[in-house]
Amino acid sequence: MRLAIRDSRSEAAGARIAVKELVQDERADIIVTLAGTQVLPAVSDACEELGVPCLSSTFPWQVYYFGRGATVRRPFTWSYHFCWGLDDIASVFTDMWEVVGPGQKIGCLWNTGPQGTWSRTASTGCRRRPPAGSTASSTRAVMTRTRPTSANTSPRSSTQACPS
Repeated sequence: MRLAIRDSRSEAAGARIAVKELVQDERADIIVTLAGTQVLPAVSDACEELGVPCLSSTFPWQVYYFGRGATVRRPFTWSYHFCWGLDDIASVFTDMWEVVGPGQKIGCLWNTGPQGTWSRTASTGCRRRPPAGSTASSTRAVMTRTRPTSANTSPRSSTQACPS
């Protein structure tokens, strides 16, 4: 086995170039990648385009799968991903949040990239009811997203409550 490495420079465009170099120049048979809100989807999409298997992790599977355009009836051909889902995260966090007491308001901060967008969306991220078996019957989470600002201004955000 030979390991070939490229640097994506943490940018989607750099990730696509790195995948192309690994496949075409290094003749990589599989690409392995980890998290990165912009990089991981770009790596996986480039692998799909080139017909090369991509093994990835550390990114909620719903964001990875549905966020890139797959559906139950139209899955990806070359993408293989293993990671927890937003439902798993919500289940674990809900139990931890209950430690502060029922009926508390929990603040969640998500970025404006794909992961944050999907995490705030009621149908894919922010749950309408607590997970099965959870004791969190009245804890409410408030989702907040940050928006990039100039160096001379304070961060701006918008807030939404998870539907109950």
